[in-house]
Amino acid sequence: MGRTLRLLAPQATYHLMARGTGKRKIFVSDADRFSFLRIVDTVSLERGWRHHAWCLMTNHIHFLTTTPQPDLSSGMSEILGQYSRRFGHFNDRTGHLFADRFRSVIVDNDEQFLTTVRYIALNPLKAGLVPRPEGYRWCSHSDRTRRRQLLESFDESLLLAMLSPVPTVADAQYRALIDDSVAPSRAGAELPSIATLMQALGMHRGAVAAIRLGYDVTDVAEVSGLSERQVKYRVSCERRRAA
Repeated sequence: MGRTLRLLAPQATYHLMARGTGKRKIFVSDADRFSFLRIVDTVSLERGWRHHAWCLMTNHIHFLTTTPQPDLSSGMSEILGQYSRRFGHFNDRTGHLFADRFRSVIVDNDEQFLTTVRYIALNPLKAGLVPRPEGYRWCSHSDRTRRRQLLESFDESLLLAMLSPVPTVADAQYRALIDDSVAPSRAGAELPSIATLMQALGMHRGAVAAIRLGYDVTDVAEVSGLSERQVKYRVSCERRRAA
C-alpha cells in the first residue's frame, strides 16, 4: 500500500511531530538542542515559516507551524536531514535518526489551534519530566514565561490575537489556558503522572490505570510509546476481564 499523500497548502498551519527511529534519543546534550533550533531558524526564516508553539522532548519534537507556501515537506526534509547529519557526526552515530516520516496534522480553526498550543506546553508535564510546565527549558511555553526567545522564528502574535486584542488580557488568558489544564485531581489531591504510573505498574497496566484516572488516550500513547490503538485495546481487555 502506498503512502498517504500529505495535504499541502499556502498559509496552512500544522501540528508537526517527528520521532526518533525505534524511539531512540534524538537529543543527547544541550548542544544538540541548540544546534537543532539554529537549523530550524535558518530554514524557517528563509521560507517565512512561523512557529506558534514548540517543544523538544528527548526522542521527539512538536511544532505548531504556519507555512506561507506549500513547502512543508521540502522544508522539514531540509531541517531533519541537516540535523541528522550533524547529530551523526558529533555523536558518532550511523543509520537513520528519525522515523520514516514526520507527522503533520492540519490545524484549521481557533479551537484546534488553542488545544494544540496547550497540548504542546503540557507535553513535558504529562511525561513526568517536570512538576510544572514552565519548568521544562526546551519549549516555547518556558521561553514565554521566562521572557526569552531561543527560537527567532517563534511568533506568538496569532495566538494572542485569538485570546484578546488587549495585550494584558491576552497574556492572562494564555496563562489560564495552560494553568487550567495542569494535571486533573480528585478530592483536591493531584494525580500521579503517566510516567509515574508506568514506572510503578509497568507499561501496559500503567496505561490502563492512566486512562481510568482520566488521562487522554493520545497523551498516554505519547508517553508510553504505545500506539493509540494499543492503548485502547489494553483498556478494552481490562474491561472485559473485569466484567
